[in-house]
Formats: sequence, C-alpha cells, structure tokens
Amino acid sequence: MNKNDILRYSILAILLLAVSVLIFIYFQNNTPKSRAYDPNERLSILTQLLKSESSKNLFSLNALSEEELVSIALERKAILLELVESDPKSILEYSLTKDERSKLPTAFFDLGLLEKDLQIEGKINYIIIDDFENNTAEHLFKIDKYNIHFTDKKPI
Repeated sequence: MNKNDILRYSILAILLLAVSVLIFIYFQNNTPKSRAYDPNERLSILTQLLKSESSKNLFSLNALSEEELVSIALERKAILLELVESDPKSILEYSLTKDERSKLPTAFFDLGLLEKDLQIEGKINYIIIDDFENNTAEHLFKIDKYNIHFTDKKPI
C-alpha cells in the first residue's frame, strides 16, 4: 500500500465519519418537539457513531474528541439501561462487538460505559414483588448483584 492509497482511505474514512456526524446533528436539531421520543432510533444513531469511531485506522483524523465520545457513550448507556427493563431483546441489535469495543478509548471501560461479556455462576434468586392495591406483581431474577432480563418469556 503506497502513500496515495493511505491518503485516499483516510479521506474516505473522514468523509464517512463527517456524514455520520452530520446525520446525528440533523436528527438532534430537526426532531419535532411534538414527535414522540424513540429511544431505538436515538440508540441506533449513537451506536453507529461509536462503531464508526472504533473502525478508524491509525491514519485517519479524529473528528470527535474523547469528551464528545464519552458524552455519546453516556447517553447510549442511559438508553440501554431504560430499554433493558422494557424491551431486553431490542438492545441486542445495538450492542458493540468485542472487536469494536477493544478499539475505543480505555476510559470507556474505566467509566463502565460499554457492555461487556460476562460468564456468571451462582444461584438464581427469584423475587416476587406484589402490589395488592393494583393487583399486579413484578418478577425479578438475580444472580448475585446482576439482574437477569429475558429476551423471550420469563421461565415462570
């Protein structure tokens, strides 16, 4: 690979990132206030920004500062935490691969902003929280300090 190829690929990467940022800014500034907030749409944009950042090579210029990336990751984490309660299956499509996560700044891991692969062993605690006034019950599943969320039916 010669210098011209490296320059060409770097320019292409910068243009793709610039288009992603412009789309992000467009949606941020042109979302009607009366339109319902769609966390999946916002999560998709934030995840794509992080994926584009993780795919940069050594020769591309950083269009986003680390502070901007941390801000994006913080918002993304907040949306993921909301969705894990209401629709755990939907967050699977927005997760970053192990390879994508490894290319992001280490500060993301130190701050707990990215998902991680875990293998946990232990007893499953099954907790039922009854609300007799509203005639409802909430079923919680835990292993140690981790809440378990099922993508399909709960095993009860």
